[in-house]
Amino acid sequence: MRVRMKRALLSILFVAACGKGGSSDKPAPAKPPTGAPVAVEGTISGKDSVDVDVYNFADKPTALYDFMFRYHDKDGKVMKVKAGTPFESTIDRMSMSGRHFMCDPAHWCHFKVDMLNPPDGAKTVDALVDRVGSTDGTKIDDLWKLESTGGMDEWPVK
Repeated sequence: MRVRMKRALLSILFVAACGKGGSSDKPAPAKPPTGAPVAVEGTISGKDSVDVDVYNFADKPTALYDFMFRYHDKDGKVMKVKAGTPFESTIDRMSMSGRHFMCDPAHWCHFKVDMLNPPDGAKTVDALVDRVGSTDGTKIDDLWKLESTGGMDEWPVK
């Protein structure tokens, strides 16, 4: 019994420490037009990465995100990712989940999303989620999913 209690306490401490991945100093953004329980702001931060700031509007911690990214050139034109391949698209995607990505309600959290495909010359990035999961600290459950927008290459916001 003592071992279980120690494990439970360590889990709570670990979850609490991981949930501090952001700042509450920045004001809350507008809620996303998709109805998502989190807002996402993205900045291109490297050849294959985007820094994201996530604000959690939900009443539960979130720890699963299916991110969608759309890149723009210096003139604001949407750019293609994986151009010239069978996987060419205007949308880059990446899923992230786990305690390291936990974000408490009414907080900003900061994550680096690696293994992306920002095209050469990309200056800005739009970022959204099309799926979010919540956590009780031990498991992740689906919290929200975007209704189908008609295709993998269709940006859900006009």
